[in-house]
Amino acid sequence: MTTLDEFVRKEYLPASEPPRNRPGTYTRKLGLATHVLRHLGGFPLRVLGPGDIERFMSRRMKEVTYKDTPPSPAEINRERSFLSAALNMALRRGMIERNPAAAVRKLREDNERDRTLTREEEERILSLSADWLRPLIVTALNTGMREGEIVGIQWIDVDREKGFIRVSHASKSHKVRYVPINAAVDEILDRDRKCLSAHVFANPKTGKPYRADSVYHAFKRAAIRAGLNDVVFHTLRHTCVSRLVLAGVPDRKIMKMVGHSSPHMVGRYTHLAP
Repeated sequence: MTTLDEFVRKEYLPASEPPRNRPGTYTRKLGLATHVLRHLGGFPLRVLGPGDIERFMSRRMKEVTYKDTPPSPAEINRERSFLSAALNMALRRGMIERNPAAAVRKLREDNERDRTLTREEEERILSLSADWLRPLIVTALNTGMREGEIVGIQWIDVDREKGFIRVSHASKSHKVRYVPINAAVDEILDRDRKCLSAHVFANPKTGKPYRADSVYHAFKRAAIRAGLNDVVFHTLRHTCVSRLVLAGVPDRKIMKMVGHSSPHMVGRYTHLAP
């Protein structure tokens, strides 16, 4: 009997390779497959049931990620969606009679973390951060970009003449967006142009871009040293959005800039609007 591992590796993932999917999308699928197959890979396709998937999701909730925290409900839901998509392919090919993942409910996602930084807290973190980390922090505060998007910026994505950074390779929504370059980010781009790398933010010794998990941990250490235990790199994104709202920037412009898919995401900050 064909196991889930055999089907995913030999049929589903090869069918998802570029150009059918963007390289970034395919890479994300590989990451999702790692967790799913580690727990469920040995199950024969015809034996795998809803209960097995529910137990997998429960076990994942007790594990620890590189952030030293359990996977978020959103992460586990993405793994469930990946599994469901693979099983739908098996269903279309007549290898199973039903998709057991369809009977498993998604976890409730709580994305209402609205912690933002004051100017004083921002200065405190910057003063305690490593030299290589400060430009990434400033970029996040002025663009609202995620850490994965920032470390993925290549010089080919930067249009200094028009004043935009093109974000597509690591966009969570898989959609291209254009982030305006303000004076603070422009100054960083001037300085970091000296690094001989295709990436804007790269280790000068290796020429390789910084890893998102390294950025996360380095920032978390700086925040803890600053006495801010409830602050993570994503807090910078919330801070950027809140400051745009305070400045009176229209919701639609903020959505386009930071890549929010719903007005509800920006609406969490409307109480700040002048």
